Amino acid sequence: VMKIAKIYIYSILSLFAAFGFTSCMEVDNFDGPEAYYTGKIIDRTTGQPVLASQGECKVRLWEMSYSTNPSPQDIPVKQDGTFKNTKLFNGTYDVEPRGAWWPVEKHRVPIGRHTEEDIIEVTPYLHIIDFTMDYDAEANELIVSCRLSAPITEGLPNIRSVRPFLSLNQFCGSNSCIGEYANFDEYKADMNSSWARIPKDEDGNSKPYQFRLPVKKGYFYFVRMGAYVDDEFHNYNYSEIKTIEIPQ
Repeated sequence: VMKIAKIYIYSILSLFAAFGFTSCMEVDNFDGPEAYYTGKIIDRTTGQPVLASQGECKVRLWEMSYSTNPSPQDIPVKQDGTFKNTKLFNGTYDVEPRGAWWPVEKHRVPIGRHTEEDIIEVTPYLHIIDFTMDYDAEANELIVSCRLSAPITEGLPNIRSVRPFLSLNQFCGSNSCIGEYANFDEYKADMNSSWARIPKDEDGNSKPYQFRLPVKKGYFYFVRMGAYVDDEFHNYNYSEIKTIEIPQ
């Protein structure tokens, strides 16, 4: 009798488990993420893509279709200012670009199967201008120099630092550079100064910041310069990237 009772109870429990599994299978029938959102961050003052470092800046999204307090999700901005995510759910999103620029208000975007927002305009805190690079063969050093320009000076946070970045591949910036140059104080200029107190030339831009960088013979370098202000993100504004091969 006990054996029969155990078999009966086991059969009942198995039946409930089967119903539960079937119910779960029936409920979990939502479509996967198929929406596509891509675009480009443009410097409003130049009309050109922002000069970024790989993954340092982002486009932050909040899906507003199903929640009044959604968790944010980020799309990294590439070096050429473009961004792309092909695994989003169809819906309405609040969008906010975050990086080394003046804050931009959120804007609402309906994102569907293929949504392309050609241009999101931002105003960088700083422009890195007059970037030059020369090789001193006798000292086996790179001589790099740049000046700073500020599109908007009123209310500009303090300028914290200017420095060069060297890399052995095309990804060059604070997130991807040779650590020797990024970690030594002799290869940067720390200011923590307001724009009004920065030494300037007659054109209103900063005087040059110059660095001498020891390099290795026979190496191919990717080089750029950057500066950042004392905002909440501490992301760099960058120059263009230049390349140089050091002779043997």
